[in-house]
Amino acid sequence: MKICSKCGNGKVSGNREYCFGCFFWYEVIESIARGSKRYMICDGICYIIAPPAEINDPFIGSGGRTYVFSTMGEDPRVIESRNVWYHGPVPDYFRNELPDNAIMLY
Repeated sequence: MKICSKCGNGKVSGNREYCFGCFFWYEVIESIARGSKRYMICDGICYIIAPPAEINDPFIGSGGRTYVFSTMGEDPRVIESRNVWYHGPVPDYFRNELPDNAIMLY
């Protein structure tokens, strides 16, 4: 059985190099590298801004609570959304590749 080359803990299936958990975070890294502005990383916690949804949509993120983020970097902007999904804490071994890129205002 192969062990994940990134975290050293997860089991790897098939011909992959990474476990499911690490593969998940590599997908986030690749999406950001392709220009996605949907991922907000604040204090090491990753959120994703989904497309707008109706407040009565059963699949609206965080129950439709309004989130406001201020992005950091060359093009700072304020983003407000009522469809934000929690992706979880970025593992320590991915923090160099996924540094904070926003501040959650509320």
